[in-house]
Amino acid sequence: MAGEGRPTACTPAIQARMVEALAKGQFVRAACRYAGISHESHYEWLRRADAGDGAPFADYADAVRAAAVEGEQAHYDVLTDAAKAGDWRASLEVLRILRPDEYGKQRLEVSGPEGGPVQVDLRTKIAEVLAERSDKEAGVPDDV
Repeated sequence: MAGEGRPTACTPAIQARMVEALAKGQFVRAACRYAGISHESHYEWLRRADAGDGAPFADYADAVRAAAVEGEQAHYDVLTDAAKAGDWRASLEVLRILRPDEYGKQRLEVSGPEGGPVQVDLRTKIAEVLAERSDKEAGVPDDV
């Protein structure tokens, strides 16, 4: 019920600091440090806004989400300006953003049987390495 418990730290002053940092393109964790809150509080306030808890959480969520979009756009503008100026690295990054399937960094995923985890028996591997080291130290040829 509203009015019970301790007052929330979700204040207009905290919101203003978060908006300032995010609108400049700062990452959430750094913006939280700047605003003097934990990132857990930030995400909790967003969750509460999404759950319909109303003010101050809804106001906070609307403001910081808009600021994050503004900050993202600022980064994108810098990137596209650099690409238009002939910076091939910036051009590649823009292509990676726009068409990640074609220009994104390729990933190789390895899995075990039936898509499960890769099983590694470290004890056996360690024993093999130790035995090999002992044989070399003892002067035993590799072909024996």
